[in-house]
Amino acid sequence: MMTDAEFAIHPVVAPPAASQANGTAPPGPKIPRTELWRELPEPYQEFRLKFWFDHPAGIMANLDGDDAINKAVALVFLEHNGWQDDQGVLPPPSDPEFVNRCPTHLLVTAFGMVRQATTTLPNSMTQTRRR
Repeated sequence: MMTDAEFAIHPVVAPPAASQANGTAPPGPKIPRTELWRELPEPYQEFRLKFWFDHPAGIMANLDGDDAINKAVALVFLEHNGWQDDQGVLPPPSDPEFVNRCPTHLLVTAFGMVRQATTTLPNSMTQTRRR
């Protein structure tokens, strides 16, 4: 269950559209950007990752190849809680060196956790059985 402290919703502020500048109604609502901290599953229980919860689906749709993986990590993974390897603390996920130093299993586990979190419906939206 997620707590309020785990969510960070950041409204996307864009410059006024031409329609707003001349007094007409804006085209529609702006999707907020939601960032979430989550603990990774075993064997990485103390590893936490902040990620872009409501990222566009296309970012992680096709992760074949180093370029796609590096781009997805840089865009979706935002921060970690000081993950360390033999060389010390890993750089932030926006740094390409993060992927080079992060063990494959840890990276795959993090991707799996993000996918599960972003594709699981909240309890209020899950289908219930009729009695």
